[in-house]
Amino acid sequence: MPSSYQNIHQLPAPDIAVVGAGIVGLWTAYYAAQTGAQVLLLDKGKIGGGASDGILGALMPHQPIHWNDKKQFQLDGLMSLPGEIAQLEALTGIDCGYFRCGRIMPITNAEKRRQSLTWAKGGADVLAKAVEWNVINR
Repeated sequence: MPSSYQNIHQLPAPDIAVVGAGIVGLWTAYYAAQTGAQVLLLDKGKIGGGASDGILGALMPHQPIHWNDKKQFQLDGLMSLPGEIAQLEALTGIDCGYFRCGRIMPITNAEKRRQSLTWAKGGADVLAKAVEWNVINR
């Protein structure tokens, strides 16, 4: 057995277990530890290696129509990420692999195009200072 092995029963009982050590998991573990909580951070792969494979999308407020406090909270969280991640990387020395990029979604029919144009208009009204939502022809 490697010398770095520790019997889990010999470890202090954690106050919180964070499953997944991508951006969101590292961020959660860091802030929990700042409160004095004993944190157990678990990941099936390399810590910081998954770059929040999917969970991070939960911060996107989805369609920018019918705007409400929850969507604003999600957008505020999303917009705070670059600074928060830079701080997290500086504190841990671990590259979170984060970068902001767009996404291209094909529009397959007239109804989806109408819907996408409605969302783009909502985006111009609500998200104008934060992100862009465009419908383009190709």
